[in-house]
Amino acid sequence: MQQTQLDKLNTHQSIRESEQQVFEWQQKLKKGTESGLPLYKSKVLEKDIEKFNKTKI
Repeated sequence: MQQTQLDKLNTHQSIRESEQQVFEWQQKLKKGTESGLPLYKSKVLEKDIEKFNKTKI
């Protein structure tokens, strides 16, 4: 997840809502890594860049 996603987190929402949003991000990240997408931009070049760009999580 990019830092910008964390910056977009609404600090005025309830803790429960924040936890739910972070959980959803974690699930998207999990699906991506399970499908072979790299966690780090430096690793993207080692993988198929087209697959990385076309995958919708």
